[in-house]
Amino acid sequence: MSQVESKNNSKITVLKTIRIPKYIANKLEEIAYEKDLKFNSIVSEELEKYVYYTYRIEKVSQDNIITISYRFFKLIIDSIGKSENEIIYLSNSAGKDWGREYIMLWSEICKNCDKIDLFVILLKYISKYSGLYNMTVLSENEKKNYIIILHHTLNKMYSLILAHYYRGILESLNLKVNLEIKENSIIMNIYK
Repeated sequence: MSQVESKNNSKITVLKTIRIPKYIANKLEEIAYEKDLKFNSIVSEELEKYVYYTYRIEKVSQDNIITISYRFFKLIIDSIGKSENEIIYLSNSAGKDWGREYIMLWSEICKNCDKIDLFVILLKYISKYSGLYNMTVLSENEKKNYIIILHHTLNKMYSLILAHYYRGILESLNLKVNLEIKENSIIMNIYK
């Protein structure tokens, strides 16, 4: 009955005052303009998504909720049943194909950063918001190299996909990486 009520009352709104950082408000205004939406529509849609989907998934999930793009999901599905060499090839190719796009999108966050720093920022945002892995930065040597560990709870195939996907991105940026791939983690030594 309450779902019927909510549909019937969907046009009834309430005014709630919230505080958000100014840079987030500014960015939401830009996105609203770009998508020809109202600021309030974006906020309402995200809150509705949380109430009717995310919150419920959190209740039944055994671990984090994972948010990924369709094409990354397809890469994972396409890797099922493949040999290690095929997974490495598919993942590396995807990283090379898509990597520059991601770096370009994230470059607006840090306009004066070089490629290696942008890549680390990308990893940090993915770690924080996607649920794909937890990230630990072990060392940073004057921003010339990073040693990073990505921890997850899945399996070796997933480690292979992530490691070689990120290797492809790094290669597209003319950066180098040494990988140590384990069942539930990847150690990356990234350098110029």
